[in-house]
Amino acid sequence: MQPLALCCFSPIVLLLIPGAAVCCGPTEYQWTTNEGSGCCPMCPPGKYLVSRCERFNEDPNCAVCPTGKYTAGWNTHSSCARCKICSEESGATYNKKCEKDSNAECSCGKGKQLTAESNSCEVCPPGSYSDEEGNKTCKPWTWRKLYLEMKKQDFYHCLGIKKDIKGPVQEESSDITSVQV
Repeated sequence: MQPLALCCFSPIVLLLIPGAAVCCGPTEYQWTTNEGSGCCPMCPPGKYLVSRCERFNEDPNCAVCPTGKYTAGWNTHSSCARCKICSEESGATYNKKCEKDSNAECSCGKGKQLTAESNSCEVCPPGSYSDEEGNKTCKPWTWRKLYLEMKKQDFYHCLGIKKDIKGPVQEESSDITSVQV
């Protein structure tokens, strides 16, 4: 038989059983003051906690995050997190700028992937590709993808169009045809 959790059954249970656990709402936290244990409100997104509540159900002292910093959810943080900076020199662009309540999101163009450490774009390594813009990692070439890219090259070649297609390069020599990946 599992023990019953007294927390959140009802306020009557909490009054009848001394020492029963205190149940706080999703935007509150348990805190002990001179009045005993109870619930204090958290700071909303975009703000950080300067000082905790001195009485239960009293608003805490929260301050707005300064420019270049944020808090994403309800919190009891004593400071805001630093915003992500996208490395525009590497080709990274902002999908979303940093706001006081959310971090920035970086993106890279086709043929590149985003590195989490430096928020910069790097060219996909040999044997992989990225055919979408965004912050996705490069995918390994598959035989199907390789075949489709080669067919696309053949199509443009037949039309007499020089088209630079990112992907494997087909080289012809006098005796064999090789594919570099």
